[in-house]
Amino acid sequence: MENKNWLYKIDGKKRSLIRVIFTCAVSIFAIILSVDQLKGGEHKSLSLGLMFSVLAIFSSSIAIRVLIRFIWFKILIGEEEFYCQTNPFDGRCYRYSEVKNARTETKSSRAGFSHTVSQPLYMCYLCFSDDEGKSNQLLVEKELYSDEIDFLLDRMDT
Repeated sequence: MENKNWLYKIDGKKRSLIRVIFTCAVSIFAIILSVDQLKGGEHKSLSLGLMFSVLAIFSSSIAIRVLIRFIWFKILIGEEEFYCQTNPFDGRCYRYSEVKNARTETKSSRAGFSHTVSQPLYMCYLCFSDDEGKSNQLLVEKELYSDEIDFLLDRMDT
């Protein structure tokens, strides 16, 4: 897999170091606050400790997902095949002839409350099905990897 000459590489490392640092820092801060409140003592609150624990759980789950994407996510694109890995256990090489229904999908969501105006958040997914019928949906950053995605889609369609 690594010894081949790949033409393009899409990974989770471009512009992601700040995301990793920020999510890990928030999660460590929430864990420290929750442990401090939960260990008890004067001027400590069990309910405040439980609220910090909920924040710690949510922020840790986001940090773990960001770390997994940063470390293991990659799509290596070659002339006859491509390699796709989204976590440590699912790496696979696909020949372009094995791929059916390749497309990109752009989904949007609005963050914020109903009474405020918010900007939509757009996410681009690379979707394809293999010859075994398994469908794959990969979150890709279209603004960073537009040439790579276009080349990959062009090769899948032929």
